[in-house]
Amino acid sequence: MKKLFIALLLLIPVAAIASPSAEIMAEILIELNHFPTAEDQEFLDEILADAAASEEEKTLAAAIKRIQHKPADADLAMLQELKDGGSSDTVRTLAAAVLSINHQVSEQSSASLSDLLDQLELARE
Repeated sequence: MKKLFIALLLLIPVAAIASPSAEIMAEILIELNHFPTAEDQEFLDEILADAAASEEEKTLAAAIKRIQHKPADADLAMLQELKDGGSSDTVRTLAAAVLSINHQVSEQSSASLSDLLDQLELARE
């Protein structure tokens, strides 16, 4: 029985695992215009303080907080690492979106983030 349960877990796409932190960050990025608002900063601070948020999510939240028209130079290498080898499709999508920012997320990243939100919503149901 235990082997069957583990096998079933392996069949669940990693991107389908709902994460409130990921949803919040995706929504912030879709609406972002030059930099996170004061309200966005508060949500990002909550993610950074949340024991349930993964280290990758906390790293992304910190990078989003530092956006000023584009990602901070100090975050670029780490964001590229997450985009290329993050632990889930969710992390990779968020990292790619942050890297695409030039005052706003790119149209392609905005579409990817919208798709991600749809997937996360389905996973919650």
